[in-house]
Amino acid sequence: MELVQITKRKKASKRISFFLSISFMFIAACCISFNAKSKLEKSDSLFSRLMNNLISSVSIQAVRACYPIAAYKQLPEMDQNAGRSWIAAAFLEQFPINQYKIEFAYANIISDTDQAVFYEPDDEDEDNLIIVDNDLASHVQEENGSLGTIGVLNGDSYYEEIAANEVESTIELTNKLEQNKKLIQTLKQDLTTEFLTKNFYIVDGKTTIDNKIFNAKQLLEKNFKMEKDTDNPQILIYHTHGGSEAFTDSHEGKIEETVVGVGTELANVLANTYGYNVIHDKTQYDIIDGSIDRNKSYTVALSALKKTLARYPSIEVVIDIHRDSSLNKGKTITTVDGKPTAQIMFFNGLSRNQKGDIEYLKNPNLQANLAFSLQLKIKAMEQYPNLTKPIYLKNYRYNLHLREKSLLIELGTDANTLQEAKNAMTPLAEVLNQVLNE
Repeated sequence: MELVQITKRKKASKRISFFLSISFMFIAACCISFNAKSKLEKSDSLFSRLMNNLISSVSIQAVRACYPIAAYKQLPEMDQNAGRSWIAAAFLEQFPINQYKIEFAYANIISDTDQAVFYEPDDEDEDNLIIVDNDLASHVQEENGSLGTIGVLNGDSYYEEIAANEVESTIELTNKLEQNKKLIQTLKQDLTTEFLTKNFYIVDGKTTIDNKIFNAKQLLEKNFKMEKDTDNPQILIYHTHGGSEAFTDSHEGKIEETVVGVGTELANVLANTYGYNVIHDKTQYDIIDGSIDRNKSYTVALSALKKTLARYPSIEVVIDIHRDSSLNKGKTITTVDGKPTAQIMFFNGLSRNQKGDIEYLKNPNLQANLAFSLQLKIKAMEQYPNLTKPIYLKNYRYNLHLREKSLLIELGTDANTLQEAKNAMTPLAEVLNQVLNE
């Protein structure tokens, strides 16, 4: 961006700069010529000496004003009387020298080599320095908040800034990782419901916490290990809202560009990388009689899920993948292995409102559900510092009661791209495999 701006700036002022350059060089040439003629006449009058000094000063300043190269140390191989030929050579030079950093104006140029030797300026050199592009310096100040130096090559300067940002990002992720590890260690030592809910959950206002269920020690120690069975399905992936949850770059009518396509990605990673036998149910349960009806989708999905689980009793893990809503707050994103990745939010229903348990929404697997999502989040926090958001707790059941290892995932937002959502499936599959195999 910076290079483009500078390029545009150069184009806009090219004619004016060229005209001023020619004018200054014409004045300098006339002054030097007049000065030389005066010296040849060898006049000793006071007026002549004053004029000679004045003309010399004007000619030098004219050259310096036009060409910063005048501030350079004189080249060693140049003769002291080669002033006019040096000016002629300078006139034929290209103008990019004007883009050099101020400190590089002291360069001692070496012939027949690719290296340039730089040395510290003396006081006289300091006085001869000029700022070539005040407008550009002002632009740098506006962009960065303080007056900065202008890069020798703007492209290099740009990529140095990008690299600096990447380093800062790496530092931030490293710091976050350390914070996560300290938080997890404190949880294992503290084991209080207050610390657990404050640091790992968001509690919706429609529900309340039951201290008996949120026993930190039991949640952390629950064993979810299962033996892999490649002959029988063990993991089921489905989508309660498969018909209404797409991404910012999804095309209408293309199911694989919705949250269903993200489920396909997770199924492939779990099967091909970790060897699980996976069923992916692509039914859009929120499309009822040809129209979107999210209110009935959980009821419709529940009936189908019961049939699938009855048909495949070997299924132990049930994952409902959703796409969260942005609420006009934009995408939720992090970086995993250099890739932009949508953030994950695990979601638990407590079957409980502000008055207490909801009797008609019993969930015998509630504590196991909570343990499963918490252990997954902790595994993710230990490896991918910003991949997961706090676990969201709400009042209903959301069909999580069907298995101990039931999981509801809210992925990214409608402002995320499909690829950002898919990128999250690789680290998710990894932490799933870790929890299921420890």
